[in-house]
Amino acid sequence: MNPLISLWSLFLALLMSLGSPFVFAAAEQDQSLAFVRIALLDEPEDALLGQERILSVKLYSKTWLRKAPRYPEIEIDGALTVRPLSFANHSQEQINGVEYIVQEQQYRIYPQRLGAFYIPPVVLKLTISVAGEEHRLSLQSDDLIFTVKESAPAIVARNLQLEENYQLLRQGESIDLPEEQEWELQLGDILIRRLSLRAEKISAVLLPNLHLLNRHSDNSLGSSEGRQFSQQSNELGALYTELSRLEDLENRGEVSAIREEVWRYEFSSAGQLEIPAIALSYWDSDLAEFQYRELAAKTIHVGQLVPWRLLATLMLVLSISVLLYYSAAARSLLKKLKRQHPASSEKSVYDELLGALNQNAAQEVSRIMPLWLQHYGVDSEVLEPYIHLRGFLSMPYELQGAASENDEGAERTKIEYIELEKIRNEIRSLRSILQGHKKKQKLDKNICLPPLNPYSKS
Repeated sequence: MNPLISLWSLFLALLMSLGSPFVFAAAEQDQSLAFVRIALLDEPEDALLGQERILSVKLYSKTWLRKAPRYPEIEIDGALTVRPLSFANHSQEQINGVEYIVQEQQYRIYPQRLGAFYIPPVVLKLTISVAGEEHRLSLQSDDLIFTVKESAPAIVARNLQLEENYQLLRQGESIDLPEEQEWELQLGDILIRRLSLRAEKISAVLLPNLHLLNRHSDNSLGSSEGRQFSQQSNELGALYTELSRLEDLENRGEVSAIREEVWRYEFSSAGQLEIPAIALSYWDSDLAEFQYRELAAKTIHVGQLVPWRLLATLMLVLSISVLLYYSAAARSLLKKLKRQHPASSEKSVYDELLGALNQNAAQEVSRIMPLWLQHYGVDSEVLEPYIHLRGFLSMPYELQGAASENDEGAERTKIEYIELEKIRNEIRSLRSILQGHKKKQKLDKNICLPPLNPYSKS
């Protein structure tokens, strides 16, 4: 033997002998402060293949945790393991006269084969405080072995519920269908079948595909997504299936699984189709007996519109069209007649108003102005400012600094002409507004008041 190897081996042995008391001391200290235990709860005498097993992982500590541990994934060969869905449960237990604070998490295990199953040790890392000192611990539980000897001819669950509802989509409208056995549909209709499967003591991923549970003949429905479907070799359209929800739920400690599917029937040909029944049996783990669930088949008739119904629909559409046409024509004629008479009458009054303005006839302007505005439905409050035109037109002019009476008369005539032209422009603009050719404004601002005459007496 090589003397160097012997010397090195002796050194390692000496080092281990020196270090072992510290290792054992640390282990004893960890054990005295906290430890981990695992166990299978409610272990049945004859566990069935697929039957839910509950693995309890308990953390015992003499003091409160400074930092809660992270519970790891547990991998078991040949089994589906589901992590806890909620927070840990807390309690207190006394062991050998010592009081411990207990934190418990529960894993769900679903064996998928017969034989023995090995649960490896569960390792938890945590921090606790003792007398003001923090202790970081790495704790490890024992391992476990359990066996499954019996297989079940169906899924194992509890309180399984199978439900459905139907909805018809027709021309963008959604219609809830009644629970009759037979329905009359039309080409272009879309039938939505919503299926729901709920159960306890099972994981959602283990719930069966409902489309594969169809009880149908070879020429009724295909089992693959999007496959064409037919009845007695008469193709009616297409069926599309979709898994809309697959989830494990927990409500106040009760865990349940849900699977929801949506089947969409699109009809493009007339005929008859039987939507197949869905049958499902399962082993109730609480009652220890088989249970059976089934959704009944539905017969659907898809056809063209009945001739008399089609004729009635066409007649109704035609009548409405004729009524709308003549109503529009009548409204157009009435509107035209309504425009013609007031237009000619308004024009004569308007021309008369301009004539009175040209002659500076204050009385006539005061009389004609309200009559003209009333053609446009102007109320008396708006008419009030225009009554002052009479006073404006009859207001005397007083000129100062004129060289002679002739010059004064000429200047007055010139000013009157300018003022009258401004008023005429105001009237023309007002008429355009009333007839809709210009943007409407407040009518009492469409004429220049007070008077424009700079030489008039106030």
